[in-house]
Amino acid sequence: MEPLEINKVEIRNLQREDYDQLASSFTRVYADGSDVFWTPKQIDKLIRIFPEGQIVVVVDGKIVAGAHGAGGEVGHACVDPEEEAVCNCGNHGCLEQMTSATGIVRLAKKYLASHDTPSSLRERGESISAKAVFDALKEGDAAAEAIVQEFSAYLGRALAVFACVVDPEVIVVGGGVSKAGQILIDGVAKYYREAAFIACKDTPIVLASLGNDAGIYGAAKMLID
Repeated sequence: MEPLEINKVEIRNLQREDYDQLASSFTRVYADGSDVFWTPKQIDKLIRIFPEGQIVVVVDGKIVAGAHGAGGEVGHACVDPEEEAVCNCGNHGCLEQMTSATGIVRLAKKYLASHDTPSSLRERGESISAKAVFDALKEGDAAAEAIVQEFSAYLGRALAVFACVVDPEVIVVGGGVSKAGQILIDGVAKYYREAAFIACKDTPIVLASLGNDAGIYGAAKMLID
């Protein structure tokens, strides 16, 4: 193999002009023809509402997406090979299946169906939400505690693995689940520190300052500018 010559490495915000390269990566990942990747319209919307939240690494004019176009797909790291439910990507037990707001609801329904633990969550039937789980936890609900512990173990241990690869200065948790507040961070940090490499154990895990409203602020900024 000939030595790879690199002249310029750039880290910048995603641009609309990057779509063709992104589409190429999507096609390489989902070569079976699955219609699961973003459209140009969706990319435009993403950039419009959250212009500073989409980062790409560019080497000599080309976006780095990995050998197969899957670079950065941490949400599809397998954290539970025994999981029977299928992820949107076609695999089983992906991180995003367990630790997104939807994932917490899945964990909650699965726990309540397999345990007899009394819980206020049972009164909600099919209308359980991630917020309801964390609210129940704050009220001392034993079932909610078990559900959040499972969620925290999945996310904390996964972050410990990722930290070995990128060694971040800080880990920022955002999105809908961040609305739970410090109680979420405390649980995740516990499992992270148990599993993290010694040099990464003290890496702080914090809530995103804008929480799930980051998109709203991005849209407002676009209007003001």
